Formats: sequence, C-alpha cells, structure tokens
Amino acid sequence: MIAPNKPKILPPQGTFPARLYKIIYIGTVKGEWKGKPTENYQVSITWELPTKTHVFKEGEEAKPFSMSKTLTLSMGAKSSLRPIVESMLEVSFTDKEAKGYDIDELLGMACLLGIAYEEDANGKKAVIKSFSQLPEGMVCPPAVNPAKILSYQNFDKEYFLTLPDWIKEKMEKTPEFAKMTGKAVPTAESSDIDASDVPF
Repeated sequence: MIAPNKPKILPPQGTFPARLYKIIYIGTVKGEWKGKPTENYQVSITWELPTKTHVFKEGEEAKPFSMSKTLTLSMGAKSSLRPIVESMLEVSFTDKEAKGYDIDELLGMACLLGIAYEEDANGKKAVIKSFSQLPEGMVCPPAVNPAKILSYQNFDKEYFLTLPDWIKEKMEKTPEFAKMTGKAVPTAESSDIDASDVPF
C-alpha cells in the first residue's frame, strides 16, 4: 500500500513582517532557458514569518512559517535578485553600487513579505509576491530561527546535512561541491527543481 501524501501546510495569504535568516550558496546549476542550456550560480534565501506560526510536528512548540526563493546570484539590472534587495533596503542602486553590494548584509534584516496562493501541476502553493521595508512604527518580532549563511568558503557539513533533500541534491551536482569534496562533477544534468517558493 502506498502511504498517502500529507496535505501541504501553507502559510496564510497576506502581508506580514518577516526576517531574513538563511542564505545558502548553492553553486553553479545547469538548466535550460528557451531551449538553450544555461549555467547560473544560484543562491537560496529564506525568511521566517515570526507572527505566523504552526505546530508542524506533534509534541513540538509552534514554529514560524518560512518562505524561500532560489535565485541567480546576480545584481544586474535585469536580475530577479536586485529588485528584492532594493525593495528591502528601499534604495535604488546604480549599476556600480549594485555590483558591489554583498547580500550577506541582509542576514537578520526585517521586511514585509506579500504572500499569495498559486496553482501548478502539484496543486496549490504559496509564493512571495512582494517585498518592502517595514512601515514606520511597525516592529518585527525577534528572530526565532538562528541566522545562518552556508557557503563553500565557510562550509558547515553538519548544517548541510539538515537541509531539505532538494537543495542538498542541487549542491551535490555543482562543480563547487565537487571541487570542495575532491569528487568528479556528475555527468547527468542537474534536475531543475522548481523550489523558488518553499512554504516551510
């Protein structure tokens, strides 16, 4: 008998205070865009919603929902990452300023996330629709999850093993992971998992 799939627990829709608590540098991922092969260095960024919590495992305390985005690590004018950073900081970078900005500086920063539901082949999912600074007078509660950056320059193997399988598999297929571990880069194309918005 096949075990039934557990219903996906989604955060509520709306706009909520959030805090960026995790940055994972995935590495160079192969993919495809409009029929052409691509190679992009990806980063996964995660925010917690400290005012929206749920008991995810019986017997444990309620924990905040989290929302993640997997993006190409680029601050170019047409990148997806740059408008997120500019919205969180409420600034408009010049190209030179954007190129020199270190996204690690966002760790621990509070902002507002707008969340909505969308439907895809796998059913309903929560996606981040907007980013902005907190309005004057609004306070984001203190962080619940520990702040963490995982990069190949500062690799924490124990922390890596706690990551979701999809992100571990992506990292293991990158040349950066292969160089670090001394193993050959897998010849099979990396799976292009659509994990740009992970609810928890």
